[in-house]
Amino acid sequence: MAGSGDGDSDSDRDRDKDRDKDRDKDAVRTGRRPAGSSRDAALPGLLLATGQFLPVTDIHRLAQTSGLTRLVMDADGCVLDAGRTARRATRRQRRAILARYTRCMVDHCPMPAHLCQIDHITNWSDGGATDLDNLGPTCQFHNRDRYRHPERYRLHRIGKDRWGFTYIGTRSKG
Repeated sequence: MAGSGDGDSDSDRDRDKDRDKDRDKDAVRTGRRPAGSSRDAALPGLLLATGQFLPVTDIHRLAQTSGLTRLVMDADGCVLDAGRTARRATRRQRRAILARYTRCMVDHCPMPAHLCQIDHITNWSDGGATDLDNLGPTCQFHNRDRYRHPERYRLHRIGKDRWGFTYIGTRSKG
């Protein structure tokens, strides 16, 4: 009988292989090495800055269910550009905007900037990025009106880092 001389049957070898596969899967899933394995044996995964091990199965799950966001930051960690993935301004962007503006960026609107919404100069729906050069405060009325009737507003630059809108009103069709 083949295999009987070495004391191992085919079914025993298959059972051992299956047990090893299961042990390897558990090690990868949990990040724990199987008992009796070498301490230097590397498991696939990621060691986080917190010291925790993130198993490769969790990395795969996160890669399939998460989105990536590109952030451009200055030396102080202030987000300058969040690209197109994030529509809303970050807290740091909002602070920078409130340092630049004292009121709604539509000329002659008295609404204080801290009571305004952070608005995209080039609308998000038209491809505008969420970066400091494309954001400014507008009161709720001007935010909605400018979005619905862009032809009523003219954009102009105020200095090197601020924008303003002039309300030019409705144009009569004559």
